[in-house]
Amino acid sequence: MRWLLLLCMIGCGSDAAGTGIDINALECPQGSTLTYQNYTATWIQDRCLRCHAGQNRPMLTSYESVMANKQDILETTVGTTEMPEGLNIPLEERQLLGEWFACGAPL
Repeated sequence: MRWLLLLCMIGCGSDAAGTGIDINALECPQGSTLTYQNYTATWIQDRCLRCHAGQNRPMLTSYESVMANKQDILETTVGTTEMPEGLNIPLEERQLLGEWFACGAPL
């Protein structure tokens, strides 16, 4: 699946820019208080569900569905600006989403 996405991005001339966030080097900051309930659920609802609440795309309507799509979210939303489509999300918010995953994605 990732290879298909990569080929499409190369072949289709994707205008997604890298964020400069190395998703493989994300670390959980000491004392982080981010949880799904206090950060990620609202983040996903406000930015992703306009497209990812239906069955034609990966559904991101629950903690379990977000976790099932963790790698894709890290690659397309934290590591690049590919997602969310049409939204200019501040780098700091993308970093926080990545940190939440790095902290073990607490509920």
